[in-house]
Amino acid sequence: MKTTSTAINRLFGSTRSKLILLAIVIGVGHLLVYNTSCETCNSLFTSFRNKTVVLPALAGTFQPSRADSVQTDDLASPNITLPPVQPLPENSSSDVRCRARLLSGNNRSGGFIDLSAGVITGGSNGRLGNNLMEYATIFGMGIKYNMTAVATPYLLRRIARVFPHTSMPVVSDDCVKNFTTISPENFEAMNDTQRRKGKWNISYYLHRIRTFWYYREDLFKEFRFRHDLTKYANVRLHRVAAGRSDVTFVGVHVRRTDFVKHMQNVFNGHLVTASFFHSAMSLCRKRYNNPAFIVTSDDNPWCRQHLSAPDVHFLGDPRSESPGVERDLALLAACNHTIFDYGTYGFFAAFLAGGDMILADGVSEKESEMVTELREGKINATFIDGNGRVLPTCVRCS
Repeated sequence: MKTTSTAINRLFGSTRSKLILLAIVIGVGHLLVYNTSCETCNSLFTSFRNKTVVLPALAGTFQPSRADSVQTDDLASPNITLPPVQPLPENSSSDVRCRARLLSGNNRSGGFIDLSAGVITGGSNGRLGNNLMEYATIFGMGIKYNMTAVATPYLLRRIARVFPHTSMPVVSDDCVKNFTTISPENFEAMNDTQRRKGKWNISYYLHRIRTFWYYREDLFKEFRFRHDLTKYANVRLHRVAAGRSDVTFVGVHVRRTDFVKHMQNVFNGHLVTASFFHSAMSLCRKRYNNPAFIVTSDDNPWCRQHLSAPDVHFLGDPRSESPGVERDLALLAACNHTIFDYGTYGFFAAFLAGGDMILADGVSEKESEMVTELREGKINATFIDGNGRVLPTCVRCS
């Protein structure tokens, strides 16, 4: 202990060096917990960044990294040239002093940007599928309306664990309390001048597929899986292919357990029967060469009982939470095409797979948000009703 203390004193003997070391420690701790509202930490970190200081035996660029960073795949995030961090005015109000932390490169280091106006963020509801929908909607709206889109740590709490390459600046949850809460409909109804004068928190289950669908190439870069998840999916599919190169993988997501009451209470509807999946698989056998169906579900026993066939493979992870949901999503996204009944999780499996999408319609009195968005956005998909009848278009499509 004494030897360690002596070494530290030699390295950081001066008062100035000790203060710099303190700034580094506080700054790194501050960044790791996503807390962008700590003014003391921001001040220390800014002071350190604005001075050219080379510490003995520690020369180089100071780049704190996120605690949850992992080994990345071959599609590495591009480096971003960060603007210089400017000190905030002494008399700024707490609202003006809200900052968003930039995420730059694989180590997630970055500067800060001040948020004054023309900023949007969104609420965080539900689980991974809903969180991806919310992130994608805010991301797309930011591009469409030329505004600064920011995410909260709460929104990223599940996303960052699966997709460590997101680039949306992060703002503290406390800062968002100063934003004006607004519905998606009212936000879209405003003109550009009105939108860009404010800071908006767009609330309640953001499902604007019609908006972000046209920025999907950008979103593919945002939603790149952790390296170990990509490897897991590739290994599983490689085993199914068994050396064949002409296999067409069709991901199948079966949502049952928690959707029974949801379909009844929200949509006045019912779950699809096994006929929906039989019909969808029959359609795929006609469309594609050598299809292999990769089934994941929250009810694996039901799937094995009703969907078993020589070309059907039950590869889903039975765990309903981490790492099951992460592995299943990576597996489905690695397929060529997708069959799913309903839900944001199934939709994002299809979105990330990038191929044909087959889903259910006509199973409820109220149209699901998913079908509404596909219809409004004129996005191509195949619809099958709950009893297995292939529909020429969605039920409410004109």
